[in-house]
Amino acid sequence: MVGLFGSGSEWVAISIDPFFFKVTPDPCQPIQDAIDADEREIQQLIVLLSNPGVPPIVKAQAKITLQRLERALPLLEAQLKTCRATNP
Repeated sequence: MVGLFGSGSEWVAISIDPFFFKVTPDPCQPIQDAIDADEREIQQLIVLLSNPGVPPIVKAQAKITLQRLERALPLLEAQLKTCRATNP
């Protein structure tokens, strides 16, 4: 048997490769992704709050969100630490 290879202009024999790979997803990745997203949002809120042109109601809502994220972040970091300890 032959098949096309590379640019489609070269013919090579099809072979069976004896190497097999198993990919196991990182069970802690969703927690890390949540931490990264929260950290990005915190930085965006800090920039928003430093802008003098932002209306007071928007700043008040941003402060509430910022406080919520700052409380949640240490909890997520603790979850990640536990996850990394149980899934090295």
